[in-house]
Amino acid sequence: MAAADLTLLLVSAVDQVEVGSARAWASAEELGRPRMIYVANFDKTLAEMRSVWGPDIAPLQIPIGAGDDFKGVVDVLNMKAYTYSGGTGIGTLIDVPGDLEAAAADAREALIEAIATSDDDLMEKYLDTGELSESEVKNGLKAAIAAGSLVPVLCGCATDNAATDVLLNAIVDVAPSPLDAPLPKALNADESEVVLKCDDNGAFAALVFKTIYLEMGKVCFVRVFQGKGDTDLTFYNATQETKERWGQVLLPFGKKLESLSSGTPCGDIFAVAKLKETRVGDVLCKDKMDFKVQTPPVPNACISFALKAKNKGEEDKIAGALSRVLESDISLTTSRDQQTKDHLISGMGQTHIEVAVSKMRRFGGEVELLPPRVAYRECIRSATKRVEGKHKKQSGGRGQYGVCILNIEPQPRGTGFEFVNSIFGGSIPTQFVPAVEKGVRDAMVHGPLAGYPVVDVKISCVDGKYHPVDSDGRSFEMAGRKGAREGMLACSPTLLEPIMTVAITVPDESMGDVMGDINSRRGRISGMASKAGNQIINAQVPQAEVLTYAPDLRSMTGGRGYFTMEFSHYEEVPGNLVDKIVAASKAESDSE
Repeated sequence: MAAADLTLLLVSAVDQVEVGSARAWASAEELGRPRMIYVANFDKTLAEMRSVWGPDIAPLQIPIGAGDDFKGVVDVLNMKAYTYSGGTGIGTLIDVPGDLEAAAADAREALIEAIATSDDDLMEKYLDTGELSESEVKNGLKAAIAAGSLVPVLCGCATDNAATDVLLNAIVDVAPSPLDAPLPKALNADESEVVLKCDDNGAFAALVFKTIYLEMGKVCFVRVFQGKGDTDLTFYNATQETKERWGQVLLPFGKKLESLSSGTPCGDIFAVAKLKETRVGDVLCKDKMDFKVQTPPVPNACISFALKAKNKGEEDKIAGALSRVLESDISLTTSRDQQTKDHLISGMGQTHIEVAVSKMRRFGGEVELLPPRVAYRECIRSATKRVEGKHKKQSGGRGQYGVCILNIEPQPRGTGFEFVNSIFGGSIPTQFVPAVEKGVRDAMVHGPLAGYPVVDVKISCVDGKYHPVDSDGRSFEMAGRKGAREGMLACSPTLLEPIMTVAITVPDESMGDVMGDINSRRGRISGMASKAGNQIINAQVPQAEVLTYAPDLRSMTGGRGYFTMEFSHYEEVPGNLVDKIVAASKAESDSE
């Protein structure tokens, strides 16, 4: 959508305004893109679209027949009619049917009134004379669509290819050209705005909006916003801050790519192959520019799954396939959970991730999707003093001996772990104190309760004993580990769980069900707001309760709800759940 001059929105004849339609409309509106609508079940759908999206929706056509009896369309702007048969997509010009003359005249009058309303000068003339010239109507319509103050509606039957020619002609005739279409914003280094112009002589600025993989390798599709795309160009990738060069410019014709001998003009789309560093979302320019082109923000992922190789030894194949998928879809992210060791893939929904996995399969990466594991933490709730950590081993010859005395106390949430050397008088030689600290830190990696990392703890080494012959660094490392584990068990250990900040957008009628569901997931609702006929519920919910929230929300809202989520903080797990989590963790460890 960032590369398009017009958003053509297809609305279902059966289901009318679905969640996909609503999201596409919202995205186009947010990006300032002109819109045009294509629909089949006309009257009923038109009424619903106006109730959802406002009164600026005006039909350019009315249908001849409906459903299985659909025969063609009436162009109300030019008062012409077209009928279709045989699936050719080419209409036969006829007079407006007699039974539709009145409806077509009313639709034309409403359309001209909508065009006049979008411009003060046209409105003044229309009020004075009651009419507009043909050129004023056409130019006014183009200007209103480009400004987004009027959204034209066309109708047809895609399965029979009926009225497709009229649709394409309307796009050519009244949709904004690259000269009229809104361009992205650009900012100078001082944050002042730069106005981009669709001018071949301007400084080259373009956006990579799509990548695919063909036999020739990776192919990037580029939309030129300003300047001209030369056939032999060293360019600067402003997003990656690198220089690259393309040697061949390709022009896409459907699935074919044809080589160009001359450059592409401003506003055009072209393709280039075998770029190494460039990916979707990157902004390209001729040289390092003093301004930055703003691109649409990438939405935060709202669901994650763990990736597991189906076959051992295919990690390299999976990495290569995953890299290709990530290059073509910047709303997908991957990460490595250092605690659980899971390789996570995150996206906008379960279907989004399943499609990505199917793409990986085509590239030779066979993986399974598993629910991610929650990254719990362990902490303590009380303090203890003078816990002895002792390591003694004698098996003939030189033995092993080390004793450390530890004080253990909790710290404020989020402080982390702190080790303090409080040894006085040489009870432990200075060279062995780092070994004690290493042992204590090793004990923090796998807590005594369920094996999760320990946080927000302060451990002080206050005393100890050593043997002049048998003591060494290894002995004190083992002593520190034992003392820390035993001491934490005496300090009322418990679990911490990650809490997520969630923003859920739902229709008004689903609000009660969603709020009740959030409460049942141990969530806390912090506020609500209205936006475009929907309600936004802000809440904090434990991560364990929203691992599979996307399909549940879709079920509760009939597919119209969606959410964003990000990590907020850690909180203690309720006591009634700690035993279950500990038991599950131990069962998992035993199975491994």
